[in-house]
Order: sequence, then C-alpha cells, then structure tokens
Amino acid sequence: MEKQRLIMLLSLITAASVSILCSSGLTKAIESPNYKIVLLESDFHVRLYSESAWISAAVDDLSFEKATLCGYARLFEYTQGGNLNYSWLPPTVPVVTALLPGAGPLHSSAYSVRLYLPSKFQAEPPSPLPELDLKPYKWPIRCVAVRRFYGFTTDESVVKEAERLSKSLSKSNITAGDNGYSVAQYSPPLQIIGRVNEVWVEVTVEGIDGCGSDGETSVASAY
Repeated sequence: MEKQRLIMLLSLITAASVSILCSSGLTKAIESPNYKIVLLESDFHVRLYSESAWISAAVDDLSFEKATLCGYARLFEYTQGGNLNYSWLPPTVPVVTALLPGAGPLHSSAYSVRLYLPSKFQAEPPSPLPELDLKPYKWPIRCVAVRRFYGFTTDESVVKEAERLSKSLSKSNITAGDNGYSVAQYSPPLQIIGRVNEVWVEVTVEGIDGCGSDGETSVASAY
C-alpha cells in the first residue's frame, strides 16, 4: 500500500511539473507534424497533413497497450542518443500507434509505433542502432479523420473510440481507407490528469483539395 501511494505521489508531482511547464510556455517548442483542418463536424474533424518524416518501431503483440510501451521504449532510447550519430533528439508529439490488420483489438495483431522527427532531422534522420530495430518512415500528404478522447488509452478504450469514429463516418459522405486505425497520444507517460489522445483513420472526402480519390493521399512507406 505504501509503495502504491509513493508511486501515486511521484506521478502527481510529474503531472504538476508538466502543468507548470505548459503554463510557463516552455513546452511551446515541442514540435508536431503540420496540418490544416479542412472539415469540422460535431464529434470529429478532418485534417490535411503535409509530408513528413517519422521513425517507426514494428511490434507483434495482441495488446495495444503492451505494443505501445514496447515500441515507445525503443523510440525513446533512439532519441536519447541510441543512434549512429549519438544525437539527442528533442521531444515531439504525438506518439502514434498504428493498428495493422490482424486478429487483436480492432482486428490487429501487429503494430507500428511511430514518432515524428524534429524539423532539424526531417531531411536526414540519424540512423538508429541496429539492436533497436527501428525504421525511418516517410508519411506522404494525406487526409485523416480525427476523434479526440481523454484519459489513459487501454485496449478497451481504443476499440470503443474507434467504433464511435467509424459510426460517425458511416453517417457522412466520407470514405474511410482500409489501412486500419491509429491512436495518437500527446501526454507524457506519467501524466494522470488531462491526458489527450486521438483516433485517426485515413479518409477520402470528395470536393476538398488533397482529400479526393484522385488526390495525393497514399499509404505511408519506408524510405
């Protein structure tokens, strides 16, 4: 019991520290991929993302939670100098876990955990250490339907939120792609209060430049 209380206290201190940093403006330098909102609905919106470079960790696991933890641990080591240049990479958001077709939650048994590369390293990412088994990932221009939700992400909450987004899309003229859903997490691991997450899915929206079936959206691919 005392150990649990200590862990809770440390977590609260971490959350408070994050809150102070946010309010002081020190976290404004944290980068994220560029996009513009091209469609706004009551319970979701559509973003048009620019081309960008990411680093990706492939994980085989039936659990979204375990796959994300495993993949992020390798990505974090990469940012802390686990690369052939021994470069430190500043933090970015979000961490995205892509659920690939399979047999686990949302019919997925394989995952790709991805981290956006800072602008300094967009053109030439440092090569990861071989033992981390990471791959550079080029994300092309694409349109993504987004549903925001809060709290800790679990296997159950991911399925629930993805189903809600799917239901909303089914009532619109928006066509979801067949590349599966992704979950974007924006909060530090130990933050308890105010955690922000999103469910993403690639979509086609006729009549919006860059989002049509003849637009430039396509599946992300390795360099």
